[in-house]
This record gives sequence, structure tokens and C-alpha cells, in this order.
Amino acid sequence: MIGGAERIKIHGDWFPVKARLEVLSGLSGHGDFAEIEQWLAQSDLAPETPINLIHGDPEALAALRDHLR
Repeated sequence: MIGGAERIKIHGDWFPVKARLEVLSGLSGHGDFAEIEQWLAQSDLAPETPINLIHGDPEALAALRDHLR
């Protein structure tokens, strides 16, 4: 999708790509709480920017979500 695909195939069905994708550098895909918090603090994201937490231990995700609110 980063290459500009307009449609993707999921489980045999084709779907349009409606997401805005960005490549993030300087952050591990498995960053811990402190690394994620530091990265966000140094980013230029506006405070109201939605952040999707989609991978990790449910309790850890809930704690990070609550902290970021």
C-alpha cells in the first residue's frame, strides 16, 4: 500500500484503499511505553490527532490509551 495501491485483496475480496499512509522512522514497531511517549512528545502531531493502538497486550494498550487521553 505504501507503493500507491488503490485496491488490496483481503481473503479473496478486493477493497479500495481509503487510508492515508505514512512511513514512520525512528520508532521500533515494538516500542515500549516510554519510547512511544517520547516519540509522540517529539512529533509535530496536534493534540487532537487520532492515534490507533492496534497491536499489543490488551492491558498495556488500555494503560497507554488512558495515559494518552
